[in-house]
Amino acid sequence: MTEADKAQANSLHDYGVRTCYIMGFMLKQKGGPEKIGFTKKDLYNYFDKSKHAKVKDSDAYATLSYLISKADEDPLLQGKFTLKDNKLENLVWANGASIVDYQYFSDVLAFDTTYQKNKYNKPLVVFSGTNHHGQTCIFGCGLLADEKHETYVLVLKIFLEITGNKHPTAVVTDGDLAMRGAIREVMPNATHRLCAWHLHRNACEAIKNSEFLHGLKHLMYGNFFPDEFEDKWLRLVLKFKLFENEWVKKTYKIKRMWAFVYLNDKLFGRNRTTSQCEGIHSLIKHYIAEDIESEKIVGVRYSALAMLCFTLCDKASKHQDDFMEIREDIFGLIMKLHKRHNPNEKMPSTANLVGDPCVVKTKGAPRQTTKAAKARKCSHCKRISHTDISDEETIH
Repeated sequence: MTEADKAQANSLHDYGVRTCYIMGFMLKQKGGPEKIGFTKKDLYNYFDKSKHAKVKDSDAYATLSYLISKADEDPLLQGKFTLKDNKLENLVWANGASIVDYQYFSDVLAFDTTYQKNKYNKPLVVFSGTNHHGQTCIFGCGLLADEKHETYVLVLKIFLEITGNKHPTAVVTDGDLAMRGAIREVMPNATHRLCAWHLHRNACEAIKNSEFLHGLKHLMYGNFFPDEFEDKWLRLVLKFKLFENEWVKKTYKIKRMWAFVYLNDKLFGRNRTTSQCEGIHSLIKHYIAEDIESEKIVGVRYSALAMLCFTLCDKASKHQDDFMEIREDIFGLIMKLHKRHNPNEKMPSTANLVGDPCVVKTKGAPRQTTKAAKARKCSHCKRISHTDISDEETIH
């Protein structure tokens, strides 16, 4: 991609245009795929690389300045960050209320990572738990450079440092391998439990059998002795002939992290999933401001759709069959969008949407024709055959 191509692609991307539409626009602009010089995959890779670019100095400075100003109001607020090549890499913080809550309710710690809740596409970690009223407590937050084992180890150590080095007795996560290894290294005495919801979702993707899923759920939550669990697991695997299934093998090896049989003597406070983390993540996105004005986004979308519509009109207007087919499809799309956004409003008639244009002359209104045009008469003899100029009596 040339610098000019990158500049144009960045301009459209900053205004909210999707990558596939940017590629279509540039293909049309260049005159075809043989002239554009790059593929759609190249464009996706370019944007992906840009998303993971280093944080801007001004934004990093503004973030740290904000935390410092909050520390003036909240003397218990703690935060630490790491730098790489003089750029902000990892950031972990917790305010005074979160630190106090952690001292009382840190027995069970749940945390998960989420993407795309910030414009740098960095993983956002929210450390949370539950208080004595069953309410969710946020113990701290962090922005990570990536989701590698070393990064998780560093972030967990920073989190424990700013919360008084108090270790939880139990941890609930989604089962990420890097996260699992970091917990074993930093919190060796904590019981690690896998999120039941994530385990069930993975089972749905790996074993598409409702009867097996029902049996797995019974083993996940059933309260019986370990020998009974082993017997029931063996029968379940035999019934569906899943001895060679890789997912089944891996899941059985970590049975002590998800089966209630091996976890019923540990305190989890009814926390079997990371659903509270997911709820926090869905809430956060409503409080992050968009850098793009909605009116500009609408304008760019309009232009992108207009370009496609012009091409469609040019193709469909040349043949009667194509014209009739496309017109009906457009009517269907209009009615679909109208019902979606205006369900209580009556749909206007299709006759009001498209009319038959009347051809009108450029100057004045069209002349009105009469049944019989009046013939000119002579002003002297009143005969129709000639005028006063050609009247013989007038000449003589």
